[in-house]
Amino acid sequence: MEAEVFIEKLFLNRLKFRAEMSFGFVSDCLSRAIGRIGELFLEQICCKS
Repeated sequence: MEAEVFIEKLFLNRLKFRAEMSFGFVSDCLSRAIGRIGELFLEQICCKS
């Protein structure tokens, strides 16, 4: 009985860890993309003026 609970907790922790990792990766990519878009946007404004 206790072994099953332990395995279940281990499995859930791994799932949670994976979800956090993939979320971190996605948010990292998003922040980079937003930063790049921001740079291009600023370049456009600076070049026009």
